[in-house]
Amino acid sequence: MQDKFEKVFSPILIKSMTLKNRIVMPPMGTEFATSFGAVTQRLLAYHRQRAAGGVGLNFVEHTVVESKGRLSPHMLSIADDALIPGLRSLVEAVHDAGGKIGIQIGHAGRRASSSINGCRPMGPSAIPELGGEFPHEMSQIQIDYIQGCYQNAAQRAKRAGFDAVEIHMAHGYLIHQFLSPLSNRRSDRYGGSLENRSRFALEILSRLRQELGDGFPIFCRISADEWVEGGCSITESKRFAGFLERGGADVIDVSMGVLETAERQVPPMCFEHGCNLDLTREIKQSVDIPVICVGRIKHLEEAEKILRQNTADLVAMGRSLIADPRLIQKSLTGDAIRPCIACNQGCITRIFQGMAIGCLVNARVGREHQMPSLKKAQVPKQIAVIGGGPAGLEFTRVASSRGHKVTIFEKETALGGRLRIASVAPKKDEIQEFVNYLIRTVRSQGAEVKTGVSIEPDDIEGLKDFDEIVFAVGGAPIDTPLANAENVHLAEDVLKNPLPRNSRIVIVGGGMLGCETADWIAKDGNRVTILEQLPEIAGDMEPRTRKMLLRRLELNRVEIICHATVKSIEKNRIICSQGGMEFEIDPVDQVILALGYCATPPFFKDPPPNVHRIGDCVQSGSAMDAVHESFLLGLRI
Repeated sequence: MQDKFEKVFSPILIKSMTLKNRIVMPPMGTEFATSFGAVTQRLLAYHRQRAAGGVGLNFVEHTVVESKGRLSPHMLSIADDALIPGLRSLVEAVHDAGGKIGIQIGHAGRRASSSINGCRPMGPSAIPELGGEFPHEMSQIQIDYIQGCYQNAAQRAKRAGFDAVEIHMAHGYLIHQFLSPLSNRRSDRYGGSLENRSRFALEILSRLRQELGDGFPIFCRISADEWVEGGCSITESKRFAGFLERGGADVIDVSMGVLETAERQVPPMCFEHGCNLDLTREIKQSVDIPVICVGRIKHLEEAEKILRQNTADLVAMGRSLIADPRLIQKSLTGDAIRPCIACNQGCITRIFQGMAIGCLVNARVGREHQMPSLKKAQVPKQIAVIGGGPAGLEFTRVASSRGHKVTIFEKETALGGRLRIASVAPKKDEIQEFVNYLIRTVRSQGAEVKTGVSIEPDDIEGLKDFDEIVFAVGGAPIDTPLANAENVHLAEDVLKNPLPRNSRIVIVGGGMLGCETADWIAKDGNRVTILEQLPEIAGDMEPRTRKMLLRRLELNRVEIICHATVKSIEKNRIICSQGGMEFEIDPVDQVILALGYCATPPFFKDPPPNVHRIGDCVQSGSAMDAVHESFLLGLRI
C-alpha cells in the first residue's frame, strides 16, 4: 500500500532535520495551555497521539513571544525562560512517539486586546482591525524590543529541543500587519514600498538566523493573498517569498486570508479540496526552497497527487488530523478513517469564543490525556439503542468497541437521522461521509442493525431481555397551528422530497435549517422569501459557513424579511406582522416551516435506571452536542 503513496513517504532533508514523510500538521490553536501560557498534560497528549499516528512534522500552535501580544486567554507562550521545561516535555513526548516537532512563534499586534493583556494593543500604524481596539503606532524602540522578543523566543525553542521554528507572518498578525498596506501607513523605513513593509519581517528572520545558526530549519508562514481589496496580493507575495529565501528562510508555508476573509484561512465545507493550490503553485515557481500547501486536503491520495504534480514539497493536513490522528496509518491499512467535514464547530468556533477546541466527529479531542485508549467493559451487556441517528450511532460505536453487544432499532429504512437529511443541502454532502464512517464502524464491530422498525411505548415489554436501553430518537419538529394548511410542509420533508419548480415559496424560520432549505430550492427557479422573527438570519450557524451561505442566497435573489411574525396562512397568501404593522405576501404557492426542534416526550414518567436518553430527544442542540454526549455515555455503561 505504501507504494501508492511513494511521494508522500519519500523523506525530505531540511537543514539538520530529516522528515520521514511529507505530511505536516500545521499550527492550530487549542486553548489547552494554562492562563500563563504553559504546556499542560492535555496539550502533551494531544500532540503525542498525532505524532504516534505517523505525521512527519508536528507544528505547535501559534505561540506568543511577548506576554502583551496574546490573542486569547490560554494562548501558548514562549515569552519566559520559566516556560522552557514544559516546552521541553512537549518536545520529548513527540520525539518518544517517533515524530519531529516545530513551534510557530508570533505576536498578535493590533489583534491583541486590553481585556486579555491589560493594555492597549500596538501595531505598525494607529489603524484598528475590523471590530478591534484602536492600537498605538509602534516606535522604533518598540520595534527593536519586539524583534528581540522573537530572537529570545527562538533561542528558547532551540534550548527546549524543537526541531524547527516557524515565524508567523500571515493571517493579520503583527508581522503581516507591517506587510499589508491596509494596516501599515507608516512614512518611515518600515512603510510605503514592499521592500520597506517587508523590513520588519526580514529583520526578525535575520535575528533568528543569527541566533539559531545556519543548520537550524526556519519556516515562514505567509498569506499569499489577503482576498481584500487593497491588501497584499499574490503578486506582492511572490516577491516577498523571494525576499525570505534570500534572507535565510528554509521553507515557505503558504496560507491565505486575514480576519476579514477568515473563510479563506479555515475554509468551511463549501470550499473545494485543495482550495489554496493555485496560490501555492505560484509561490513555488518563485522560489527554490521547499513550500508547504494547505487548504482542505483531506486524503493521502490528494497529498500524493499534489506532490506528484510538483505543486508543493510538503502537504499540511490540519483539521483532518484533529478528526483522526491515525489518518496516515489507516490510509496504509485500509481501516475506516474518521473524516473531517470542515464544519468548524469544534476546532475554530470554540477558539474564537475563548474555549478549548473540540471536534464534532471526534469527541476524544482534548480528552486524550484522560483516555489514551477505550477500556473494555468489565461486564459485557446486551444493549438496545432506539434510533440510528448520530447519537445512536456514536453510542453504538463506543459501546461496541468496549465489548458490549448492541442492537440498533431505526424506524427509517436508512441510518443517519437528521445528519443524513442535512447532507442534502448544497455544499453539505460531506456530512454523509461521517454518517458512512459510523455505519461502517458499527457494522464492523458486530452491532446488529434493524432498520424499518419503529419502537412504540407498547413495544418496550419486548425489550426486557436487554440489560440497558438507550433512547436516541432525535427531536421533534416544533408544532404550530400553522402546520394545518394543505400547502404547508416541514423543511426536512422538503429536503427529502423537493417541491415543484418555478413556485412562489415562503420559508417561516430563518435559522440554519430554513436558510439551507432556501439554498436548496432557490436553484430550481423558485422565488423564495425567508421570514424570521429575530433581527438577522442564520444566527445559529458557524460564521464562515454562514458568510458563504448568505452570499449564495443573495446571488439566488432570496428575499429576507426579519423581525417578522406570521399571523395566519391562508390558501394563497400569508398574513404577517413586523413591528406591529401587518402586511401580506400574496400569492404564495407553498409554505415551508423551519421552526426548529424540541425534545420528544419520554416513554417513561419515571424511567428505570437501565433506561437512558441522549441527544436531541432530551434537549435540542447541535450535532456536536449529540455526538459528545453519546460518546460519554458509551464510556460509562
